[in-house]
Amino acid sequence: MLQQWNGWVPGAPDTAPAVITDRTTLENLWRAWQIKAPLPAVDFTRELVLTHVARSSVTRFMGFSLDEQGDLKPQIVATPDLPGFSSFAICVIKRAGIKTVRGQPLK
Repeated sequence: MLQQWNGWVPGAPDTAPAVITDRTTLENLWRAWQIKAPLPAVDFTRELVLTHVARSSVTRFMGFSLDEQGDLKPQIVATPDLPGFSSFAICVIKRAGIKTVRGQPLK
């Protein structure tokens, strides 16, 4: 994992794409979730952005497994302590060898 951001999603979150492969989508999500950190410079030819939202106070990417077919499976931790809140995790990872994420092809 190259970078990770975590925080709370304001209001009721819209469904976010699990995988972001272009700058416009990342910019829109950054704005919608009102993330205070500067928008990262991502080289989408060599990197991917993954997102996850959960009803909890904390959500984090903890690791990844990549099988022989190139399917990436992120390991995510979300604490189920505050069901009235939604938290997010966003991370940038290297794209090399990844063909699918949880069985879904990259766009």
